[in-house]
Amino acid sequence: MILELVILELNKIKGKEKVEGELLDWLFFIDNPESERVKEKMKKNKELKEAGTKLKTMSRAEYKERMAWFREKAILDYNTGMSSAREQGERKAKLETAKKC
Repeated sequence: MILELVILELNKIKGKEKVEGELLDWLFFIDNPESERVKEKMKKNKELKEAGTKLKTMSRAEYKERMAWFREKAILDYNTGMSSAREQGERKAKLETAKKC
């Protein structure tokens, strides 16, 4: 089995925005897919554009999933609060009844 370890030091591409190279295009994409350089290169490189499209699709799906989780949590918190209030009300009513007797 062969193991290959690749370390990308993205801080080393800073200042090389004007340097040409497909590898640099991908490194800039990994660093910031919304940068001007990447947007320009997407017009010429269909693989880079496809990667950007897939990234946006994944980001939207992740966002929707997170929002669904927050909504479900809010509903559960609300139901728990209502249940707790109902129990407190019942206890208070029993206490009032006991005081009257």
